[in-house]
Amino acid sequence: MKNSIRALLSAALVGTLAASTLMAADPPPADQAPAEQVVTEQAPAEKAAEKAPEKAAEKAEHDEKGHHEGGHHPPALTVEGVDWHAKAQAWYESDDPKARRKQMKQITKALKVPCRKCHSKDFKSYPDEHLKLITQQMMAISAEHGVPCSGCHKGRGEYTHLGEEAEEMWDIAVEKKVECSHCHVPGKEFEKLTEEGEAFEEILEAKHHHGKKKHHGKKKHH
Repeated sequence: MKNSIRALLSAALVGTLAASTLMAADPPPADQAPAEQVVTEQAPAEKAAEKAPEKAAEKAEHDEKGHHEGGHHPPALTVEGVDWHAKAQAWYESDDPKARRKQMKQITKALKVPCRKCHSKDFKSYPDEHLKLITQQMMAISAEHGVPCSGCHKGRGEYTHLGEEAEEMWDIAVEKKVECSHCHVPGKEFEKLTEEGEAFEEILEAKHHHGKKKHHGKKKHH
């Protein structure tokens, strides 16, 4: 009986020593982190990867909205030395952010477009830089000439009579690379022309008259 107990104890001791020897001979790699730790370190990357499709979808949605809500974007006006961001500040009646956001409802109401037309969801960025520049230019012109947004706009891609005329003049301003004040006296709602504006008006009228004569001549010929 005593011999059997001693044999069992010896076997147990040998097994323990063998297990200790194997663990000492084949330790886990020093740079191998526990499974739980690896998952924790990968979490930020996985989170960013998950957000990437969401951001791409948001941008695509914004671009789609921009295409359908308000029609095509006009070309930006390029005038050397003009800071449109600074000039656009004159449009605001207050420096308070909340008051400014409330005032911007004049734009969304006149154009019948949502805030996301220009702003990101958190209002911290502008997905479309071209549209941002156009908006700043419109705000600057509105403040300088005393014409509200509703003076030219009456919905998505729709214009008042003044807006239709302004659209034509805008193309000319873009081509000539001049501000509206080059031809129009500021603060007069585009009703009073500068000397340059009066001279240019005569040129436009002459072209228009010549175009009419040419058109009628073609009709008679046929």
